[in-house]
Amino acid sequence: MAREVFQMLATTVVQSLLPITGAAQYPAESRMLAQLEHCLHRGCVLAIEHTARIEPRTAQWELWGTSSLYAGDLQAVHIEIDRCRQAHCNHHIRLCVEDWHWRSRLSVIVYRPHSTALY
Repeated sequence: MAREVFQMLATTVVQSLLPITGAAQYPAESRMLAQLEHCLHRGCVLAIEHTARIEPRTAQWELWGTSSLYAGDLQAVHIEIDRCRQAHCNHHIRLCVEDWHWRSRLSVIVYRPHSTALY
């Protein structure tokens, strides 16, 4: 079941490269957030990471806070992403979802600074 959720989430992310906030405005993003909430309820661990630059071969991401289950609360994930964005407004931010039962991981870039290029 978790594998299907990860596949649906990955498909939704590819179709919608919109920022994670303002989900009510974008139906594809609402579906993605609903699937993230499902992952939280299944016990997947979420981690928020940031980096100043994304380079093709050597992108080093720093962990924001600690990896957490967020007690199944998607709003807490939003709050942590916003805190990371406020502290590192010129960094790229990604959300990593890990399912230890299936030993799988999915990473989604949820914030890109407007003034910088990827590399």
